[in-house]
Amino acid sequence: MTGARCCCAKTTSEDRAQIAQARGLKYLVYRDRKNGKWIRVTREMLEKGELQDELIEVWDKEPSVQAYADLVNRTLDKPADHVELSGNDGSPLVLRWER
Repeated sequence: MTGARCCCAKTTSEDRAQIAQARGLKYLVYRDRKNGKWIRVTREMLEKGELQDELIEVWDKEPSVQAYADLVNRTLDKPADHVELSGNDGSPLVLRWER
């Protein structure tokens, strides 16, 4: 799906985030030299130049099937969920029409 174009003329940042989730995310990490743990790189770290001497790796997060299903349901107009109505005590709800 690399280079795929969005089918909608107007998308919000939330839409774009969900599309990214459905495709699978990529993020940057580096290994802390003191404790050996992998730490996620933030925009602020890059802007401040804190990682000049660090080896940065790109990691992938698996595509989200749930995010994809939600996008498809919203695009194709998801079928209505079945709703049951009942009275306060669980008894059947009776509607009467009066003239």
